[in-house]
Amino acid sequence: MSWLKWTPTETHDVTILSSQPVESYIHWLPQGSQPCPGPNCPLCSSGLRPKHRWSVEIRKGEEDFTWEMSNQVYTNLAAISHKLKAFSGLQISVTRNGSGMQTTYTLIPTGTVDVESLPPATSTSDTPSHFGAEAEDERQRTAIAIAETIKILCTNTGLDSKAEFAAWIADKGKGHADSTVDIQLAHFCDYLEDCTAQPGQEPAPAPTAESLL
Repeated sequence: MSWLKWTPTETHDVTILSSQPVESYIHWLPQGSQPCPGPNCPLCSSGLRPKHRWSVEIRKGEEDFTWEMSNQVYTNLAAISHKLKAFSGLQISVTRNGSGMQTTYTLIPTGTVDVESLPPATSTSDTPSHFGAEAEDERQRTAIAIAETIKILCTNTGLDSKAEFAAWIADKGKGHADSTVDIQLAHFCDYLEDCTAQPGQEPAPAPTAESLL
C-alpha cells in the first residue's frame, strides 16, 4: 500500500480504515529511515535514540494509503477521535502548512462513516520508500527540535553549547563527524542528557495509544 504524501498547502480528505493505530519507532539515517526492532537494536546500542511514529490505513478518494505521522500529529488525531468517540470511519480534512523545518499539519474532522459500507478501493502503486523530500523535511525538523533541547540543557547547567559540541565532536563524537547534522545533534544531545541527568533520574515514558485515546 502506498504512503500518503503532501505538497505544501495541499489538503487531503481522508477516511480512517484502521481500527487502531500502529505504533513504531524509527531511526533517521543519512540514507533514509530504519525501523527500530526494539531490544538488541544495534542503532540503539550505539546511542542513537529512535523517533516515535504512528501509522494508520486510510481511504482517499478511491484509493487506500498508509498515513504515517509524527507523535505530535497523532496526538491531535487522538484528541479528535476521543471527542467524536470514533476511530475507524473517522473522516478528516488534513492540510499541510509550510515546508521543511516549518511544516505543520492542520486536522479538521468532517464526520464519520461505516467503513464496511465503503466500495472496494482501486489498486494502488507499490509502496515507495521513506527516502526523499519527506524524510529530509523530518530530519530538518528533528535537528531543530534537538538543537532547542541542547540549548535548554546547556542554559540550565551553565554550559557553553558551542564549546561543548566542539569538545564532543573532537573526542566522543569523532565517529559521527561525517554524519548529517540531525544525527550528530541526536548523539550530542544524548551525551549531554547523560552528563546532566540527576542520579537515579529516569527518562519520561513515551505515551501509549491507550493513554492518548
